[in-house]
Amino acid sequence: MNKAFLSSIAGLAILLAMFGSACAAEEYAAVKHGQTFGMGSPATTPNPSRVTLKGSAKTAGDMTTTIIIHVPRGVQSLKVNIPLPANINLVGWRQSAGTYKVTSVPVAASSELRKDAYGNAFQVLSFTDPAYGDIVVTADMKTIGASVDLNLPLPAAPFPLRSVPDDIALYTKPTSMAQSDNAAIIDLSKQLTTGAKDEAAAVRQIASWVFANIAYSNDAPVVANAAQTLETKSGQCRGYAYLFAALARAAGIPVRGVCGYTVEGSTVVPLSDDGGSTIKVRLHDVPHAWVEVWYPEGGWVPYDPQLTAGFLDIHHVRSAVAEPTDYETPIVEWTGSGEKWRNLSYDEDDVSANFVDTTALAFDSGNVTTSRVLLERRIASLPTKVSSSNTVNR
Repeated sequence: MNKAFLSSIAGLAILLAMFGSACAAEEYAAVKHGQTFGMGSPATTPNPSRVTLKGSAKTAGDMTTTIIIHVPRGVQSLKVNIPLPANINLVGWRQSAGTYKVTSVPVAASSELRKDAYGNAFQVLSFTDPAYGDIVVTADMKTIGASVDLNLPLPAAPFPLRSVPDDIALYTKPTSMAQSDNAAIIDLSKQLTTGAKDEAAAVRQIASWVFANIAYSNDAPVVANAAQTLETKSGQCRGYAYLFAALARAAGIPVRGVCGYTVEGSTVVPLSDDGGSTIKVRLHDVPHAWVEVWYPEGGWVPYDPQLTAGFLDIHHVRSAVAEPTDYETPIVEWTGSGEKWRNLSYDEDDVSANFVDTTALAFDSGNVTTSRVLLERRIASLPTKVSSSNTVNR
């Protein structure tokens, strides 16, 4: 991590988790002939239904995030790092960043654009001798867009992976939060991936197990690591992401963490196998976390362990990627003197978005037989070369 974004010995930092500061409150229902199936309890649905989708969807709109920082007496310098969405082109999923404006009350002494070691962009606001009280930072982002094309299959690759480039191998190693060297995680990873014919099939087994066996809980620690999430069988979005990453890495599959937001919106997919049934996914305006899996023939592919395998619902806004570890980019860093300067805190992001959707998603294969449905993208039968994917332009 770029040391410019770490607090100095004389200062402190409040960290913006690379897996988000909160989790998406998802409403997820499959409706069959007037009967609605909610998200269900993993304890009662150990084998979720799996439905493969086809078609495409896109959305675009504006988003505003607000952070209120409570400044104690004695603070001498303070920096606020606001992550900025980028233009992203992955296999079957794209994001357009639009324009942004970051402001504060009171006005910052300086404001500049910086990038960290992973290429993530931050607008950095600096304050000198800030007064006791609140600092309100607002990021207005205009014409952000996202699109998904599920007619493009997941790239096929032999499993186990034959080779991984040096710059990607970083994402196969254990970390303090994604402990792929943990004995229980190694054992479970072997159970899930043994016999998989290709990488996508191995990752599908991991995604299905995490989706089915980890219960979302507001009472779970926000920063629970992979081993804790596996032990308790519960977690928030970061717990899902850390466990998914650890299980995949234990099998030699590169995974990196993603932080961002979900925005208010619903995706409705008709199930053409029985006429009047639909699958409906509703997301809300909150910070969220998910992962990306690396494929030799396609690069990075997004997965949301709470919802989807091999793609993202269009109501996701990607802000930053990083190594899943406990060393994270700070959202606030500061120095001071006296007795109270360390007692700085801030309110979690207030997110407000207004997006307009265009969707043409449809049922491809599968069957809804349980209260939990994992939405998937189909897997290519042969390796697929993708020459223009996975570029990041800022």
